Amino acid sequence: MSSAIMLSPADHTKWKHHISSTALSLGAFSILKGSKEPYPGTTDSDEKKENRDWKKAGEKIAGAIYATLDEAHQAIVADVEPTDAKALWDRLNGQYEKKDIGGRFFAMQNLMAISYRDAEHPTESLLEFGNRVVDGSKKLQNLIPDEPKYEKEKVTTPATATCVSNGSHKVNVVQATFSPSTYTPGFTASVKVLWL
Repeated sequence: MSSAIMLSPADHTKWKHHISSTALSLGAFSILKGSKEPYPGTTDSDEKKENRDWKKAGEKIAGAIYATLDEAHQAIVADVEPTDAKALWDRLNGQYEKKDIGGRFFAMQNLMAISYRDAEHPTESLLEFGNRVVDGSKKLQNLIPDEPKYEKEKVTTPATATCVSNGSHKVNVVQATFSPSTYTPGFTASVKVLWL
């Protein structure tokens, strides 16, 4: 097995690949993907053994994850059960894969800070440098939210009102509802005023 890659903002992608390959070698990759104990509450001895093996693999990958964390990252997962590899994995990846403005800013900052043959990569080739730039670009692209999508306007029954400044003007008030935006949960509504 290769030496551990410590989790850092700049090396999150490498760290993710390293933990994935470690999980594959330990037979625990399905645990990171969310598999559950194979036979919960079983009394069969073979099934109990399989449950113990599954739990042991989960503990090994959780230990491998912890071995790559500095104090700051340990604080991020302080409230996560130490043997829950899936929760550790999700929390740490979520820290660097948020699709909010902070996550995009952080990814852009990391992309702009990439330099050829920096202190961490003193002997890199142009190909390796290019791969780091492409990885940073893909990470930023994955954090950009989808275009907002709206359904066609659904008009409710119009109401008639009288104009405040001129009582002889009748005003139709129509409420239109648009379907969920990808930026905010729920629906957004607007009011359109049509003059008669």
